[in-house]
Amino acid sequence: MGGLTFDPPLGPPGYSRMLAPDRRPHRPLDGHICILPYTDRHWRDFFRIAGRPELAEDPRLADAQTRARHVAELYALVADCVRDAPTAYWLDKLEGRRHPVRPGQPACRVAGRRAPRRRRILSASRASLGGADPDGAAAGAVRRGRLRACGIRRRGSASIPARSLREAGLGEREIDDLLARKIAIAAA
Repeated sequence: MGGLTFDPPLGPPGYSRMLAPDRRPHRPLDGHICILPYTDRHWRDFFRIAGRPELAEDPRLADAQTRARHVAELYALVADCVRDAPTAYWLDKLEGRRHPVRPGQPACRVAGRRAPRRRRILSASRASLGGADPDGAAAGAVRRGRLRACGIRRRGSASIPARSLREAGLGEREIDDLLARKIAIAAA
């Protein structure tokens, strides 16, 4: 309910911490990383490690209530700092200080699933068809199986983001085909 909890309302609906645009995996030099400073020490240590000691003394970090009022700005600062070093740097420095940090994972791994290898499945499908696949049915079945293995399902006319298809292991030619058939959509 957020700000709508009160009468008169004190703000918009929703929990500002969860709705902050930069409360998500960040992009260091070489991938993604999840960093979630929480305590006073986490925030101050993070900015010192990031080479921004002046931010460690920023009044917006004074206490949990003040951080909550400025959480979107603080997460944006974290995102900005993270861009300057590789994932291994952040993991080494932050894990050593017992910070909540993990490397980013593709959607398949987060869901606890592994995308099947296309070659093996396609070979098995062709063998079961006596080596022939005139309509490309095996390739379509493999594509659908790979998407399902990653938890991606097309429902009705809903389109699948191309980014999700890449994470599922589909190649650019396959994705281009799905884009042309309006099964996938390009990232906005």
